[in-house]
Amino acid sequence: MDGIARRAAAEAATYRSPYDPEGWLHLANIYFEFCFNDLQVASAHKAIYLTNQGLDLKDKHIGQKVREAVGMRLSCPFNIVIVDELEHALTKGYKALLRGLLEMSAYWDGLKEAKRAFEIFPANQDILLLQRMMKNEFHMRTTAIQESNQLAEDIKHLSRIGRTFKRKYPWLEERLFIRSPAFLGEINTSFNSTNCEVRPLFVPQIDPNTSKPRRSYRLVTKTSKQHLAAHPFDTGTNVGPLGVFAKRSIHKDEVLLTDHNLTVVPVTPSKKLQHCDACHALLIPPFLRDGEVRRPPCCHNVAYCSIKCASAALNGYHKVLCGKDFKWLYKSAANKELDPSWQPGALLRILAIVVADLRATPSAKMHPLQHPLLARLTAGYESDPSQAKEQVWNYFSHVIAPTRILAQLGVDVFADPLWSAEVIHCIYWRIINNACRTSSCTVVDGKLEKVTLSGIGPGYIFFNHSCEASVEWMGAGSCEGAARIDAAAAAAGSATALGKRRRASEEREALDGEGEREGVKVGCNALLCLATRGIKKGEEVRISYLPPGKRQQLGRWFEGGKCICGACDGEGTS
Repeated sequence: MDGIARRAAAEAATYRSPYDPEGWLHLANIYFEFCFNDLQVASAHKAIYLTNQGLDLKDKHIGQKVREAVGMRLSCPFNIVIVDELEHALTKGYKALLRGLLEMSAYWDGLKEAKRAFEIFPANQDILLLQRMMKNEFHMRTTAIQESNQLAEDIKHLSRIGRTFKRKYPWLEERLFIRSPAFLGEINTSFNSTNCEVRPLFVPQIDPNTSKPRRSYRLVTKTSKQHLAAHPFDTGTNVGPLGVFAKRSIHKDEVLLTDHNLTVVPVTPSKKLQHCDACHALLIPPFLRDGEVRRPPCCHNVAYCSIKCASAALNGYHKVLCGKDFKWLYKSAANKELDPSWQPGALLRILAIVVADLRATPSAKMHPLQHPLLARLTAGYESDPSQAKEQVWNYFSHVIAPTRILAQLGVDVFADPLWSAEVIHCIYWRIINNACRTSSCTVVDGKLEKVTLSGIGPGYIFFNHSCEASVEWMGAGSCEGAARIDAAAAAAGSATALGKRRRASEEREALDGEGEREGVKVGCNALLCLATRGIKKGEEVRISYLPPGKRQQLGRWFEGGKCICGACDGEGTS
């Protein structure tokens, strides 16, 4: 039996009795053997959690299910026998966890978990050996970093992170990683632009020699061909990599996209009801009259700027968030336990949207990775799996936090195979690869102040990078964004009442079907994309992922640290 078949058999056996720690321990050992240490750690984490719950004889929920599962496997109903089996499983769980953390160079996480394990099993020589090995590795790493003259804060961070490889899990179905022509049509239906649309980066043409489809490249650089060759496509199922193209000629400073969304949220949540929970627009005068604020009957912790925002939240993500306390998540971020490249609020919001939508349409049996919000995202895997690059990893960000979030949202992370560890990791990589940070406005002591937002722009993510960008982007709800929209409207001759607006919600667009204005509001999370030069019809329009002088960081997205623009291609030929 090959490795994938062995894994599949072990997984099937685990889900037949998902509350028995033995199944998760078996999976952890298989992942260790095949060097999928991230999944080894996730499986060991589940085994340890189940074991601890089972050892708590007062736990009549998960703990009771664990004891029943173990008793059934042992054909023994006596707690004294079951407890002995669970204590043995706890030892194996910690060994599997510590081995995985050691392999992933997560020495700091490993030392914390080894301390917990040693308190329970002080005489276990295997745990003691793993602890000593991690102490030595952690000391050598810290010494090397200190000798490199890093800043004190950087030394602390670099010494505590682990490493993993971002790669596809070969047993996941290919359908979970494609974007079909029908889905591309759905994307353009919701793409809020009058002058641009999303198209494939290459289109099939008939080869006159073979009468079969061949690729026709919209881009002509050498690097572009290498980049596109990494993305297989079938005209019937997969449109391949996408980009944003001009539908007509576009002049400088013209607005290309105003990307309204529910997924760009403040890095630090507001403690007061100053902002719309859905779009982050300011809810206080003079931006919105108190009587226009929408307060849901189910919850006093959120408010909304419009019926549209209230409806989107209350019929969607708020259903699974209402009444749940996630202070632990924000506290951990403040303590820098989470991966610094991502923010907990956006992770929580995205998972809540997906869980709520899947729960609302159970008959569809949609896989989480096929949810429209996640299916549009790509993880940026290397074309050759053997060349997968190391990525920053830590135990809390990639395992503990997502698992606990999903459990609080009502997902059974043990019994539901749709939310397996590999699916969670795929979601995480997609988010990390597409996340952006922007700024908007808040009010502090009666004055407008800048606030940082983080998340996914569902339309913005289709703009590809170029060091010779033709588009700039910013927060539409920021002071700069509001001024740029007004300037663009004035240039187009449509801002006849510029300077007479009463509030930001009356600045832009016509009334929607519910008698409220949907336009850009001060403080909102919409992303604004504007042309920095004239753009020809049919030309791909691109943004820069990085500020000037940061091109050396392109390796995060592109093989070889070069993008597919003319400047990078020229460097490769010089």
